Amino acid sequence: MSFATSQQINKYLEAYKDVSVTFSKEIIEVLSFDVKQTSVKASGGQWPCILNSASMSGAKIICNKSSGILKKISTQSFSNASLRFSFFDADSKEPVSFFVTVRLVGVSDYQMEDLALVTLAYTQRAPDALIERLGRIIEANVNAKKHATEKVVLTDSIMRRIALSKKETVVFVEGVPRRCILQNISFVGATVYIMGVASFLKNKAVTLKFEFLDPDTVIALKGRTVGATPLEDRKDLVSLTIEYELQNIPMGYKLYLNRYFELPKKLVAQENEVPNAQG
Repeated sequence: MSFATSQQINKYLEAYKDVSVTFSKEIIEVLSFDVKQTSVKASGGQWPCILNSASMSGAKIICNKSSGILKKISTQSFSNASLRFSFFDADSKEPVSFFVTVRLVGVSDYQMEDLALVTLAYTQRAPDALIERLGRIIEANVNAKKHATEKVVLTDSIMRRIALSKKETVVFVEGVPRRCILQNISFVGATVYIMGVASFLKNKAVTLKFEFLDPDTVIALKGRTVGATPLEDRKDLVSLTIEYELQNIPMGYKLYLNRYFELPKKLVAQENEVPNAQG
């Protein structure tokens, strides 16, 4: 995992302070969030709860109406309450855990009669560990919309930046595995080189596999071929354009590709410059 600088963390806080991230099953997995450790601490007691969503300025939790936490919320002692976050850390045996002091904003009914949705506001700056994690998720979603169709050509330097293991991969065409080479990728699609006949590869359901590093991850994206063009100098090779199923693009893929867009374009261009050969 790449680590954000203090400058990047401050940028996240300034740009996305009040943007909320819903803790869906996918987000929990991507963030390595430990759902079992979420709790509210107040007046010497500690009550387990479910984290519904969180921003850099507050959070929403779900709790049982019959639990003691709602009684504490209604008293002045809740002004000293804090919310516990915990994340698994692949680089350490110990999880990253911390409390954030909170105040009550409101309580409302949730989807089931015995559950309540409690809105909390932080009374202190969120820890950098939380800002960084939420910031990466939010920025990846922002850039996935802003740069949706922008094609990223996979040079060696860009592959290192986005932690892509290799260009050589496998695409399943109508369920049949075929070797291919990645040429470029975007948030909504990819272009690969593949052996075959162009006319037989058009408008096919496909699944394209990616292997990323830091951490080691295999991501498969479903989609459909929307273009197939034979290469001029190699008629046995086809440039195959794939469009992903937009509703099924994994958050993990967005996070890896967003590493390219985290850096200003001027610096990206400098990374890709090849030094002139000397005498």
